[in-house]
Amino acid sequence: MIHKELNSILKHHWGFDEFRPLQGDIIKNVLEKKNCLAVMSTGAGKSLCYQLPALVLEGFCLVISPLIALMKDQIYQLDKRGIKALGLFGAITDEDLILLIDRVLYNDIKIVYTSPEKLQNKIIQARLSELPISFVAIDEAHCISEWGHDFRPSYRMLKDLLPEVQKLALTATATDQVKSDILTNLNMKKAETVYGSSSRSNIYLSSLLVQSKSRFIYNLIKTEKVSAIIYCATRRTAEELGRYLKSKQLNAQIYHGGLSIDQKNHAYNQWLNNSSVMVATSAFGMGIDKADVRLIIHYDAPHSLEQYYQEAGRAGRDGKPAQAFLIYAPQDYEKIKSRFEYSLPHANLLYDVYTHLNRHLQIAHGEGNAEIFNLNLTPISKALELKSYQLQRHLLLLERYEIIRIQEEVRPFIAIKVDRRSMNIERVSALNEKTKNGLHYLIRNFAGITSAYIPIPLHKLIVEFNLSKVELNKQLQFLEQHGFLNYHNSEQTIRIEFLHPREDQFVQNLIRKRTKQDKKRKTQKYEGIVSYLQQRDLCRTQFINAHFDESSSKCNNCDICNANLDENKTLNTIVKSCVRPKTFESLLKELEIDNYQLGPLLELLLLEQKITYLNETYQSARS
Repeated sequence: MIHKELNSILKHHWGFDEFRPLQGDIIKNVLEKKNCLAVMSTGAGKSLCYQLPALVLEGFCLVISPLIALMKDQIYQLDKRGIKALGLFGAITDEDLILLIDRVLYNDIKIVYTSPEKLQNKIIQARLSELPISFVAIDEAHCISEWGHDFRPSYRMLKDLLPEVQKLALTATATDQVKSDILTNLNMKKAETVYGSSSRSNIYLSSLLVQSKSRFIYNLIKTEKVSAIIYCATRRTAEELGRYLKSKQLNAQIYHGGLSIDQKNHAYNQWLNNSSVMVATSAFGMGIDKADVRLIIHYDAPHSLEQYYQEAGRAGRDGKPAQAFLIYAPQDYEKIKSRFEYSLPHANLLYDVYTHLNRHLQIAHGEGNAEIFNLNLTPISKALELKSYQLQRHLLLLERYEIIRIQEEVRPFIAIKVDRRSMNIERVSALNEKTKNGLHYLIRNFAGITSAYIPIPLHKLIVEFNLSKVELNKQLQFLEQHGFLNYHNSEQTIRIEFLHPREDQFVQNLIRKRTKQDKKRKTQKYEGIVSYLQQRDLCRTQFINAHFDESSSKCNNCDICNANLDENKTLNTIVKSCVRPKTFESLLKELEIDNYQLGPLLELLLLEQKITYLNETYQSARS
């Protein structure tokens, strides 16, 4: 297809006059039926590289991604552009899955999204050969490498599932080791490669030691009315920081994985249209349709440089100047170290879990290979004195080390019985609208629920009640306490497959070998992010590019390159100016510098105890 025709499709569906750098080369490789590995920086337009050729080629493009929220968003955006797409992910019954696959065959669907885990489904695997797949796009392809920052064992199956189908692998961040792993594990040794630079020249990068992280953020946000994302490591921190900013009359939203779908959508829409600040965990950000984010702040250090740079890269997608701050307090080094040490695998405990699985399932020596077992996690957690999440973490490690495969998580259910006697009009009408609708939903949709306990999948209740898991439990507790129903939770089970016959010594040696490799990788990631925090000599962009095996010149757009030669003079001026108490805003006007410069200087003076902070004013410390 000639360039003019591709530009016409680009204009018609996406409204763009021309391709961004690298997009044309990648699309050309796809249309010429060549395997291709593309490394493009965050925001460079990776999705267009498979969406546009999918319209041109016969059949449909199969997109494999671990990010369900991103897939949902892309399907929605494609629908608005008049492009037929659907998703095979999430909780789908076998009957619905068959119907969806039939839609692919008969409804001129051009793009099908699925997750690597869903591809393990036997129905999908059985139908793959019948489906007219034009090519496969593997998004977030770094997940196939154990050296990538989000390794997923399920990606390793793609090589065997679709050995002959043309592939396009895409990622934003990849070292030479990760690139090599992607090509090998997807059997793409003869692939074309299109590598863009990791550099984002419009983003000012800075790592700052501050006395108070919340105060620094408050000063930055209140004086700079721009769209911002603040990343926190935990839900609790996101909640606390979000509440703090709201208490200061700042328009902030909170987003994390513990919120209901409604709460997430509300927070996202408010931020998109009204709010300047989103306080979030890493659950937020993939596929956000907002090009004018001007500020990214990391309240907590990410686990790796890859994660940091991917999240920082969500700023300035419109190409205009943006800022990315990674802030830390003196006590944070110990927290980062503790988090790193907690993440390290322990070979002996992992082997204990493995041997207990075999005993619990009564697998004899030399047996168990390729057999699938239903596994109730509750008795194993109790026997090993591990909490449920700790046991699941070790099972995921056994899967990562290719000792077991978690075929399918059997989703937990809640058994509910509604008390018919409580359902009089007066009592029900006294309930709030959401609770009332929930009760009516149960009675309408589950025959016999007033005479016997009916098991209902937990995920179905979460979706229908539009509540988070925690909120759903509170709602059910309320209804039980007031006599409307009785309920009990099921025990959680999973379905696992052993990938080796039971040979204890062999598996023990394998676990020791893999944990040693894993510790080495995690140590390198830990040292990388700590070095980035601490170093004050090398340009930030040069430091990051070196990590990704790239060379570059100084960016002249980071805190290292722009270190003020007259900084001492400015610091002395601030101290003198603060003989009388000064607010942040008054110092900005008096010194005629911007808040991105003033904030770090004030924090430095506070750390050196040359000034004090009280009642939102700064004052020189008394000698």
